Amino acid sequence: MDAYFKLPIKNLLHHKKRSVFLLLLFLCCIVFFLLAMYFLRLTDGYFRFQEIYNLNARTFAVSPAESVAIDREDEAYQARYRELQEELLALPHVETAFCSLGDTLGTERASINGSEADLDLYGANHKTPLVIQNGRHFQENERNAILAPSSLAASALGGEVLLRIDPDTTYTCKIIGIYNDFMNTKRYYIPAQDAEDLNYRQREKMVEAGYATSMGRLSYTVIADDSANIAQLQKLLADRNYLVGDPYYIAEETNVKDFFSAVAYTISAALAGIAALFIVYVSAKCIRERKAEIGILKAIGYKTFQIRTSFFLEFMILAAAAYGISVLLFLPLRSLLKNYMNRQLAPVFDFLKIPTADLYLLALLGILLLLYGALFFSLQKINRITAAEVLKA
Repeated sequence: MDAYFKLPIKNLLHHKKRSVFLLLLFLCCIVFFLLAMYFLRLTDGYFRFQEIYNLNARTFAVSPAESVAIDREDEAYQARYRELQEELLALPHVETAFCSLGDTLGTERASINGSEADLDLYGANHKTPLVIQNGRHFQENERNAILAPSSLAASALGGEVLLRIDPDTTYTCKIIGIYNDFMNTKRYYIPAQDAEDLNYRQREKMVEAGYATSMGRLSYTVIADDSANIAQLQKLLADRNYLVGDPYYIAEETNVKDFFSAVAYTISAALAGIAALFIVYVSAKCIRERKAEIGILKAIGYKTFQIRTSFFLEFMILAAAAYGISVLLFLPLRSLLKNYMNRQLAPVFDFLKIPTADLYLLALLGILLLLYGALFFSLQKINRITAAEVLKA
């Protein structure tokens, strides 16, 4: 059987230095692959434009025609925010509450009508902007929090919610708008009439952003009014482009984390692609020449260290290579499928705690590895025939 492993591959791995270089190249491929996986866990790993209604920060009170980003600390933004607050609270017979309500993925959605929330104001005026969070996150803002049911996430324009201020006092609010604050970093506005689709829309955002479902929660701001002047309040907000108007786009700032994520992602995919093509080339060359050494790692391992590398090592390096190729090939297809798949398979994804995009890529990776496994064992059969012929000769 020594002849089986000593058959050379002509002009490919003739020198020991070249073998070492190729081995290091594959090790670098694995390192970059792992780095990319780490960064992709934190962010989406590629640059894009996003539909943003940032009502409480950069795009506050800016007309769609201007599409101007306003910095959070900008004096003009602060002045506009204070002015709006004063005008809202000055409306006759109108008491408003800016309420952030929390929700977790996978919760059942129900009608908001008749829902109740326990409110402990600790002596504060109920006109003060309030924070509504679900029980799981109640401790984060205990002093100014309303404990709200998750059904608030399904609020619709004109819906009502009953807030219990104390055991004897309730506060009925009409819901006139919803604003989403995602992970306290990315903010999206969802019109109230679209709130029925809120969970699925934000699950899609989470997948795009690379967050695992177990890490995130969804929070919304409901602008509520308990008086008959809801139309007047709506008009005031509409005049300031606060609730109505067509979506417009602004570019998200690219931070250092996004930059390094994109670099690591690109390098790892490129190296993984090169690795996969090289393995295919060596395998094809072996088939054509009917040589016994099959697979780049088997050839490198024996030529350099006089050891017989196992199928497990080839499987691991091919996993990295196949993942890189699947990412490059599957991104366009994923963008077409994700809207439908997120809606249909969302309960499954939530149960498995796997982001949608990763599940797609893992499925494609499994198919590629099965194909390679079939090729590998076919080549092994050819090897046995070739080795027998060599020994017989």
